[in-house]
Amino acid sequence: VGEIVGPLPARSTVVFEIIREGVSQTKNVTSASAPVDPEDPDGQQKSVVGILVDNHYESDFRAKVSLDDIGGPSAGLVFSMAMVDHLQKADMFDSHHVAGTGTIGADGSVGPIGGIDKKMTAAVDAGAELFLAPRDNCEQVSASAPEGLTVVPVESLTRAIQSTQDWLASRELASCSDTADATHSSKNG
Repeated sequence: VGEIVGPLPARSTVVFEIIREGVSQTKNVTSASAPVDPEDPDGQQKSVVGILVDNHYESDFRAKVSLDDIGGPSAGLVFSMAMVDHLQKADMFDSHHVAGTGTIGADGSVGPIGGIDKKMTAAVDAGAELFLAPRDNCEQVSASAPEGLTVVPVESLTRAIQSTQDWLASRELASCSDTADATHSSKNG
């Protein structure tokens, strides 16, 4: 919604279609000027509307997630992979110690996190062999990847699962030092 409404002039009429319990209705909402964000490189005035947009998911099963010692969204990727693993009949990790970090978006995208150097070190200390890192953290990964840890940059849950399968099969893996299309092969880094 922000990408569509933001560029509009303030006081624009935005038409929303709302579907509640199968009934469709339209609502006209007038946009307002948002405060200029000093972090925005464009420094442009943006429009906003006073609505809250949220994703809600329903499933045929219940999932219990333990959040002990988790202080932020960095475990999103790992929680998502654990859920996929539990929904499969086979062990997705083939009894190997795989670690990772990254926020997870509703579309399965993996976002950057802070403190990746410490997370990689903790992964090695815990016995991890493979570490899945957000592609947007490649600069920090390249500067601080511990010796002996295979670190693979990922941009989505799908890519993380595929990279894990590729690693287990000793196929080529992406690397933070690669160009966008180049890869290297190795279970050893």
